[in-house]
Amino acid sequence: EYANGPLVSSGDERIDRVPRPTAASKAYRDEVRNFMKQFGEFVNSKPWGKRVIGIRPSWGVYTEWHMYAFDQGPDIGPAMTAAFHRWKNGLYANENPPTMEERIDNEDLFFLDREKHRKVLDFFECQANEVADCLLETAHAAKEAFPGRLVGMYYGYVMTAHAPEGANVMRDKVLSSPD
Repeated sequence: EYANGPLVSSGDERIDRVPRPTAASKAYRDEVRNFMKQFGEFVNSKPWGKRVIGIRPSWGVYTEWHMYAFDQGPDIGPAMTAAFHRWKNGLYANENPPTMEERIDNEDLFFLDREKHRKVLDFFECQANEVADCLLETAHAAKEAFPGRLVGMYYGYVMTAHAPEGANVMRDKVLSSPD
């Protein structure tokens, strides 16, 4: 589910509201860990498996580790909404994600007034952390599946003028991880 309209069954991955996984889904993360384990077992069982020196797990539009649907607005599906309800020790436990009206402020385009836009900023920080956590869990699973090999990801939108939907990198969290 996305904030700016209903899903469609098929279309352009970048601009249409096609169904996509959410980084906040435990089921999705479990599936990725299981896939990575099976992939490692397969590759490592082959005679050529030792020639694989690194892998690059990808996610998101253009293989970048950012939030899906940055063109359609933020992920407001059940898993991400539940993550927002848990965010900051349940500060928003009884609130819906920010509405479009709350997310758009033509007078303060970059949300410089932190108090006025606290809920919006917290919502996007929550989502950015869910994406970073999913990335790090995938990297950890890859390192377990491919011991001694390189693991890298393309973490997009580090320095951009995108709205919060697109600029969602938790750079320090990701770069300080051992994974």
